[in-house]
Order: sequence, then C-alpha cells, then structure tokens
Amino acid sequence: MLSFELINYTEYCLTQLGRLNKTLEPLRQFASRYQELLENVGSLILSSATRTTSGNGTSFSVTGTHNEIADFERAFDAMKSNFCIIEFLPLWNDVKNNLEKYQEENGTPDTFFSEYTKRIDSTLQFLQEYYQQPTKNKRNNLSNTILSLMAIERYTIAHYEQTLSALANYQSQDESLNLHDNQLLTIQLLGTQLTVDEFSEALAALNNLYNCFSRFSEGSTQLEIIKIESGSLLSKLLGDKNIIAAIGNLLNKFVEWFFRKYTYDGQLARASDTVKALGETFEFAQMLRESGLNIDSIESDLKETTGIVAKNLLAIVKSGAPKIKIDNRLHYIGNDMADKYLETVKVGLLTGSSDATQRDNDMSG
Repeated sequence: MLSFELINYTEYCLTQLGRLNKTLEPLRQFASRYQELLENVGSLILSSATRTTSGNGTSFSVTGTHNEIADFERAFDAMKSNFCIIEFLPLWNDVKNNLEKYQEENGTPDTFFSEYTKRIDSTLQFLQEYYQQPTKNKRNNLSNTILSLMAIERYTIAHYEQTLSALANYQSQDESLNLHDNQLLTIQLLGTQLTVDEFSEALAALNNLYNCFSRFSEGSTQLEIIKIESGSLLSKLLGDKNIIAAIGNLLNKFVEWFFRKYTYDGQLARASDTVKALGETFEFAQMLRESGLNIDSIESDLKETTGIVAKNLLAIVKSGAPKIKIDNRLHYIGNDMADKYLETVKVGLLTGSSDATQRDNDMSG
C-alpha cells in the first residue's frame, strides 16, 4: 500500500470509528469502573486474605468486599440502562459495512479492525444472551467481554493515530524542499500492481516528456526524482516550474480524455487518436504557451513533438491502472469498467491491429 493510500485509509477508519463514540460511552464508563473494582479486590486479596486448611484442602477467604460488589452491581445496572443495543446495532452494521467495502475496493486488509469487529460482535452476542436469561454467570462473562473490548478499542485507535503521526512526519519531508524556480509533480498509478518493466517505462515516459518540453524553456534544470514508492507507482518529481506545469496540465487532460473515450467507445486510444486529440481537443500549442513555455522559435517542430508526446502519454497509461492521480486530481475509469479496462490493456490492445500500429508509428515519427 502506498503512503497516501495508508493515510486515506487510516483517516477513514478513525472517522468511521468516531461515529461509535457516543453510543459506546456507557460501555467505556462501565469498563473503567469495573477495572478499578477488580484492582481494589486484588489489593484486598493480597492484604487481608485468610487461609484455612482442612481435610478438604486449603481455601482462602476475603472479607470487606461488600462495597466493591455493590459498586459493581450499580455500575452494571447503569451500563444496562444507558447502552441502547437497538440504537447501536444499525449504526455498527453501517460502520462495519463501510469499512469492509473500503477494504475490498482498495485492497486494504486490516487485522486491527478485524479483531475489533470480532470483539464488538462477541459483546453484542453476550448482551443478547444476558437480556434473554440474566444470570450471574452470564453477567460476569459479559462484564469481562466488555472490559476486553474497550482495551482492544484503545489499542486500535492508538495504532491508527500513531500511524497517521508517523506518515505525517514522512510526508512533511517534501515541505522542507527549497524549490527556487522549480515545482513538484506527483503522479500515482493505482488499482493494479505494476511489473518492473511497466514501472520503468512509466518513469522513462515522464522523463521523456520533460526532456521534450525542455527545448521550450531556456536554462531549465534536470528532472529530479524526489520520492518513489513501488507496487503501484507513486512518484514525486521536481523540475522547472513551467515544464512541470505543462506536463501536469497535459496529463490531467489526457487521462480524462483517454478514460472517457474507453468508457464511451469500449476501445483504447491509439497514437493516431492521441496525436489528433493533442491538436484538436487539447490545443497543445496554446497549452504550452499558457504554461509559460516559448514555442515560437521552433513551432515548425511541433508536429514531430506532438508525435513524441503522444507516444509517451500512452506509455504512462499502458499499465492499465484504472485510477490515476495527478497532483490532487483523481481520474477513475469506474468500478463497473475497471476489470474490463485492465484486461483490455493487458492483452495488448493498446495499439490495436498491426496495420493500425504501423500507421501510428508513421504519424508519431
């Protein structure tokens, strides 16, 4: 899982679990009081237990626990009165379903949440059994289960909060960069595991785009890799602010168009389609000017440049990632199309038939 995905998931978990705070408060108060009473009884056992030996063996008796027993019964009765299982059940089912759906859609299995789920479900089961037939034994089992649940809750929430804190420190490293006349570009290819070749090809394509646009910016710096996370691709790149702005703008427009074309036509764009779109749909030359790049002196080379750009744009989407995030903008092919889209790309339909491929290569130079 990429760092930003872990941040999103952890924040989502804390938000969902936060919805339970109010309804679970009676259980927390009972668990806290029950823990205190157990500690008091433990101290009494250590300080005042009387040992008796007889033919039946050795036994210990403790006096002075009447107050603790009475306090326990009052605390238990208050918990029963204040905790509304009818109110809690639909809320809990909604929270649980939301988190399970998030985990399934994003591939984020979570043992902490799984254990927390088991403890809540177990507590609800003991509660229902006690309400159906209240006995001292069931009351004791329920009390211990609630105590265990609250300990798991504290541990789970602490885990999520510590995770967020650690990731915040990790992310803050970018803020210490001295950008000067440079700018960051973040691109994330999500929803699929990239092979080494796909990973390398996407990075090479970004570098090729940067080098291509460098011709339009005097004194531009080299592209630097600030951060890379593997599996899915997350890369943060630092370069000339005008070139980075142009690439970011172009990528957002291209990915939106590429996904929309597949959604409507059921076909993947080829190089020839992309070259045409660069000129007619994206207004490529005007977009470069608006990004601060000077293309006037070499405008005659734009046809060749357009072919190179089209080839590298297609290389970036070649992994079949159904989600692509450029800076803070997320593009998604959609749940209903994601599997089919990935399969279409993986079986090699990106460039179409051999005849189409040849025409594309001719157009892209």
